[in-house]
Amino acid sequence: MENKLVVYGGNIIKGNLKVSGAKNSILGLIAAALIAHEPVIFTNVPNILDIENYLKILNKLGVESNWIKEEGRLAIHAQNFDSHIIDVDLARSFRASIGLICPLLIRKKKIMIPFPGGDQIGERPLAEMMRGIEMMGARIKYESGIFLIERDEILNGIDIELEYPSHSATIVLMVLASFAQGKTTINNAALEPEIIDMQNLLTRMGVRIYGAGSSKLIIYGTEAVKGCEYDVMPDRLQIGTYVVATLMTDGEILVPRGYLQNLESFMDLIKNIGAIIETVDTNTIRISGKRPYRSVSFETNPYPGVPTDLQAILTALLTTCSGESYIKENVFENRLHHIPEIIKLGGIIEILSNREVVIKGPTKFEDNHIVAAKDIRGGMSLLLCGLSLCEGEKVTINNTFHIERGYPDFVKTFNSLGAHMQYQEGANV
Repeated sequence: MENKLVVYGGNIIKGNLKVSGAKNSILGLIAAALIAHEPVIFTNVPNILDIENYLKILNKLGVESNWIKEEGRLAIHAQNFDSHIIDVDLARSFRASIGLICPLLIRKKKIMIPFPGGDQIGERPLAEMMRGIEMMGARIKYESGIFLIERDEILNGIDIELEYPSHSATIVLMVLASFAQGKTTINNAALEPEIIDMQNLLTRMGVRIYGAGSSKLIIYGTEAVKGCEYDVMPDRLQIGTYVVATLMTDGEILVPRGYLQNLESFMDLIKNIGAIIETVDTNTIRISGKRPYRSVSFETNPYPGVPTDLQAILTALLTTCSGESYIKENVFENRLHHIPEIIKLGGIIEILSNREVVIKGPTKFEDNHIVAAKDIRGGMSLLLCGLSLCEGEKVTINNTFHIERGYPDFVKTFNSLGAHMQYQEGANV
C-alpha cells in the first residue's frame, strides 16, 4: 500500500458524481449481519481499508465472507462464528470494531474485546454504550485496554435514555436489543441517516423495530433473525467531499437528487457562500461555483446539524472565501490536526482553542510543499487544498493510508472527474 500522493493543481472537477455505500453505515451493518445464522449479502459496499481489516478479524472468528470488490458485493455467513476473543491489533485499527460486542455477547456468555482504535480526533467515550449493556444483564470490567464482559443467561430488553445521542451507542444497543428478550426503548437516540439504514436492515432480518430518524427507538427482540440481501445507503460524506472539490476548482458536477436528501445543513452552507445549485431534471442537480466565495461561520453538531466529519472538508473550502470565516467543532475536542498542515501550505488560520478557528481568505496556496495526513477527513482536506493550486503546482501528501480508510478508490474517482494525482513510490518524505 502506497502512502505518498502527489496532487497537481490547475484542473477543474467536472462530471457525473457516483459514490459507493456509506462507511459509517456498512461497518455497523456488518456487526448486525453477524447475529444471523443465515447469509447476509450487502451491495454497494465501499472498497475501504476498514472493511478489509474487519474481514480479517471475522475470518479468525470463523465467519465466512466473500467480498467482490469490483462489484461492491459482500456476503457474510456467521453460522460457524465460534470464538470470544478478537485480534487486538486489528480491532484497534478502526473505531467500528466495538460493534463486535453485539454478536460476541449474543453467542457467548463471557467475552473479551479491546478498546477500539481509529482516528485520534478526541475522546469518544463508551460509557453510555456500556451502561446500556449492563442494564441488559451484563457485568463489565476494564483492564489494560480490554473490556471483560460476562452476561446473564438471558439479555433483557431495557428502557434507557442516553445522556448524549451517541451514534455508536445507538447502533450497538439497537443490535443487542434485536436479540434481547422483550421490548427495548432507546430515548435520545442518534438521528443520523445511518441509524435509519440500520433499522431497515434489521427489519429485513425479521426484527420489529420502529422510530429510526426520531429520538425514540422501540425494538422487540427475537431469536428468529434471518439472512437477507441489502443495499447500503450512499455515503453522504463522500458526496459532500466531491461537491467541495468541485467548488474549490471552479468546476461543475451533476449529482443525483437522492444523494442530497441527508445533507440539508451542508447544502444550506454552500448556498450561503455562493455555490450555484440548479435543477437539471427531476432526478439531477447541477452544482457549480466560481472563487472567491463569501465567508461564512458554522458549528458542527449531531444530525441534522453540520456533520463533524465534514468539518475538515469545509475548512478547506473556506480558504477560498473572501474575509474571515469562523468554525467551532462541538462534537470532538481534538479534531483540528489538519489546521497546522493547511498553514504549511500557506493557509492563514488563527487557532482560537482546540475547538475553534478563524480562517482568513482567499488563500493563495504555495507550490511544492510536503504535508501529512493525520486522520481520514483531515487528510482529505489537504488533498482538496492541493486541487486548488495553480496549474503547474503540486503538493505531496504523506500517510495517505488514513484517507484510504474512508474514501474508496478516491484517486481513480478524482482523476475520472478531471483531477490529476498519482501515488509516488518510496518512503514518506
